[in-house]
Formats: sequence, structure tokens, C-alpha cells
Amino acid sequence: MRDNAALKTISEDQRRIALAATRDSAAMRVISAITTVFLPATFTATVFSTMFFNFQTSGDGHVVSTWLWLYFTITILLPTLVLTLLYFALRRRVHKIDDAFWREDESVDAA
Repeated sequence: MRDNAALKTISEDQRRIALAATRDSAAMRVISAITTVFLPATFTATVFSTMFFNFQTSGDGHVVSTWLWLYFTITILLPTLVLTLLYFALRRRVHKIDDAFWREDESVDAA
């Protein structure tokens, strides 16, 4: 009888570990997808940023372009947008996992 209780406790612990691993896996898939999309954009950003500095100054003495504000605007807004989308995607995915977990848990308890 005591062995059955121990096995049930072990089974519940393994289930919690499996749920945590599934959540981690979901997060890693989303992060990998985002990296795949933005890695090529990193090269474009590098090329784009080189046009903001002109060390061959003309008569006015300005080294920095007047378009530098655009670089900082994109640099702030793009990660904010990506992190917001990531938050909602992960939240939705975690809710799906939790729902599936609790539905399965209820069906096991009913049996």
C-alpha cells in the first residue's frame, strides 16, 4: 500500500517536470524563430548604421547625420514590438499547455 502512494507521488513529480520541460521547449522554439528572422536583419542594420557617420566633414563640421534619430527610434521600437509579441505568444502557448495538462489530469482522476 505504501509503495502505491510512493509511486503515485513519483508519477505526479514526473508529470510536473514534463510540463516544465514542455514550457521551456515552447519558449525556445519561439526564440529560435525570432532569431532566424532577425539575424539577417542584423547585417542590414550594420550597413544602414554606417551611413549615419561621415568623417569626411564638409564646411559645416557635422560628423553625425541628421537622420540618426531614425536609427535610435527603430532600435527602441523594434525590440519592444518583438518582446511584446513574444510575451503574448508564450502566454498563449503556456495556456494551451496548461489546458491540455489539466484536461488530461481530470481524465486520469476520473478513471
